[in-house]
Amino acid sequence: MELNECWRFAGNFPLCSFATAAGSQPHVRTLLLWCVMNDAFYFHTGASTHLAKEIKKNPKVEICFFAPPLPPHPARMMRVTGFCEYVEDKNLKARLFNERPSLISVGYSGPDDKEIVILRVHSGEIRFVTMETFLIEKDSSPIIF
Repeated sequence: MELNECWRFAGNFPLCSFATAAGSQPHVRTLLLWCVMNDAFYFHTGASTHLAKEIKKNPKVEICFFAPPLPPHPARMMRVTGFCEYVEDKNLKARLFNERPSLISVGYSGPDDKEIVILRVHSGEIRFVTMETFLIEKDSSPIIF
């Protein structure tokens, strides 16, 4: 499996589980991938959310993208383990609001709004898992990004 296939998988199944940790307690929530570029996954959230605060304290995250079964192919998961960071880039924020204009209707004022945060997940490993391979996942070679 090549990295480009990983980016395609995430783009085809952008609704994912996104896990952080607050101390020893893991927290998972469903997020919608915004985009993939420069060998990283990009998301957005509010600066005042638990997600944003947890990433500030601990940048290690895990993401799970899920593809439902499509016979004859079984369901597949793409598990991503990496580091998450805030991205401060006015052009990127302008692109985000251009691509997701509904952000205005949920209360953000636009690209200059300090409450909107762009998150970049990078420097990690990707593994694919099916029901047939989940017991041997730890033995599989990860794809490094």
